[in-house]
Formats: sequence, C-alpha cells, structure tokens
Amino acid sequence: MTLKEYVKTLSRETLIQIIKDHEQFAELGKIGDCTLRDNVEVYMKIRDIAEPSTIMWMELVANYAFREIAMEHLIATGEL
Repeated sequence: MTLKEYVKTLSRETLIQIIKDHEQFAELGKIGDCTLRDNVEVYMKIRDIAEPSTIMWMELVANYAFREIAMEHLIATGEL
C-alpha cells in the first residue's frame, strides 16, 4: 500500500485532525501522542519501516492529508 493509498482510506475528520496536529507540531517543534503520530505508526507497521524515521513520515502523511482536503475543496468549488 502506498502512502497516498493509505491516506485515501482515512476519514475527512481524521484528515482534518492530522492537519491540526501538524500545525501544532510545526509551531511547537514537538508533539506527543496524537492522530498524526498514530496514523504514521500504523502506516510504518504496514510497510515495516524502522522507527527512527517517524518525524519524516509525519511530514509526508500531513502533506497527503493537506492534498486530500485541498482536492476535495477544488472539486467542490468547480475549480478542478
């Protein structure tokens, strides 16, 4: 399963919470247990990815969450 495919399986509410978590992470430079981290850990287990790369994967998952919400908005407004 690719990261894009995984993120597409998440609910809109989860995507929005991931974005909120990422904003907090970007502002504070750290974040504890949260939806973003939980979903990264799930994906890392699916793909058997080593633990030290969690922060990199948090950035990637948040990026795909932003993209999904943006695409939804562009389609809904007829801009895409």
